[in-house]
Amino acid sequence: MDAEEEGRVSAPGPTLLFDMEEEGGVSAPSPHLLFDDARIASPSWVYRIYIFLSLATLSQFMLAPISPDIVRAPFHVSMCPNITAAIDHSLTPGGSGYVVTAAQDSGRGLFKLAGAFVAGWACDKIGRKPVMLLGAIGDAVPMFTIAMTCDTAFYIPLNTVMGFFDSFVTVAVATFIADVVPAPERAAAYGRMFVPALVVLLVGSPLIGKLALATMNSNIQLLFTITAALSILPMIFSLCFIPETLGCKIPGDVPVPPVIVPKLPIAGAGDEREEETPGHFSAPQSLLTLALASILFLNFIVSMATGGEQAMLFLYMANNFPECTVECRSFLMSAISITVIFSSLILLPISLRFLRRMWTLRLALVGRVAVLTTLMLARDVDWIFISLSFVLLANFFTIVIMDLAATTAPKDKQGQVQGMLAGTTTLATVLSPPIFAAMFEEYKNSDPPGKPWIIGVVFSAVGLLISLCISTPPREKPPSSSARHPTGREEPLLSDTDRAAPDLERIDEE
Repeated sequence: MDAEEEGRVSAPGPTLLFDMEEEGGVSAPSPHLLFDDARIASPSWVYRIYIFLSLATLSQFMLAPISPDIVRAPFHVSMCPNITAAIDHSLTPGGSGYVVTAAQDSGRGLFKLAGAFVAGWACDKIGRKPVMLLGAIGDAVPMFTIAMTCDTAFYIPLNTVMGFFDSFVTVAVATFIADVVPAPERAAAYGRMFVPALVVLLVGSPLIGKLALATMNSNIQLLFTITAALSILPMIFSLCFIPETLGCKIPGDVPVPPVIVPKLPIAGAGDEREEETPGHFSAPQSLLTLALASILFLNFIVSMATGGEQAMLFLYMANNFPECTVECRSFLMSAISITVIFSSLILLPISLRFLRRMWTLRLALVGRVAVLTTLMLARDVDWIFISLSFVLLANFFTIVIMDLAATTAPKDKQGQVQGMLAGTTTLATVLSPPIFAAMFEEYKNSDPPGKPWIIGVVFSAVGLLISLCISTPPREKPPSSSARHPTGREEPLLSDTDRAAPDLERIDEE
């Protein structure tokens, strides 16, 4: 049989990788990934995506120091020019804002959940670049709304709905990195992903804090206008500088051809067809699916803790530690940036080198338990800064879980898998804020005031226990030199030992 005439694969090596689909009882090729004719991904592309992510998060950083004031401002009372005066017009002066925050974050999480799965599908269908652009546009809309109206009655509902597009940026960026970075270097690349944004935050936090303090009682609309202007930058950058990576080949990666053998001639067909070896990948594929499900479930449980922490931390500080003003919260943002940068660039590579991925993941969960325990016992704002010492370890979790998901996913399903990972995170942000808000309202006069953080401690501890039980099969090995071209008899790509599905520590050793 002449493979070139059949339109499947050419003699020197595979041009296309196929999924074999049944059409009327005959196996037919369905092309997914172009190798020989595809562009080669440039390592410099990953630095462009770091810049894009920095620009995409900059506008959100601008409003972070005054976010507790925004959620405590009543609807249909203008926050301009004096947001403090607007809060005083509230029907419940001095309201905690926990209910509004929970409603906003949970509603936004619902839209992010839907957006995560749509973004994953869209990344694999229309490409990574259009999804990034849509995400940047969606993030900009609420910023222009608050700049033009100065009314939370418009900003909060619209910010909630636009959460649909927030997942677009996260999913597209994670998929982009999986496209251009070889698997052995991917964890480090995910670790560096947020560093440029944090450097911008580190430099800009003191300026943002001073600007917020100077304008919140006199001309807060200036801050809103600057924020809206900055939200345009990621749109321009993605249009001009971000390449499309769908179908690109990573330098040095060896494409793994499908295992196919000649099929007996079909009566009346006059030719031979090729099909997959029956059951060849069934066991490994089922184990990969189980491993991915375990990773997604672990991510959901831990995100229940981190989602509540992210939603309530600054509001908790504003209500219980009034001595920590806008400048204090800006300084905390800078301290968090320094901590995460040091953790990502210094500690994470060391941990991956000596402890491997799974024990690094477990160490991160120990750190998360310690962070929330410190918040639970806090009696003054100093305890909040002490908790940052444990953030050095807790920061590992998101990076390692993204790498594990990318490793488990087939190459042509990277977008969908990253979408599912983001979806489990956003599902947790739907469920956790109401739980935390109810606890904070119930115990807002407790001593110490951080008792509600015990929920986060429990979720993190459960996640740690789950991580001790996770195992997943190894990556498929590239074809050996003894394996012949798919037009002939193909040797199995997985040994009998590999089929035993050892845990992740063994994968790291390989």
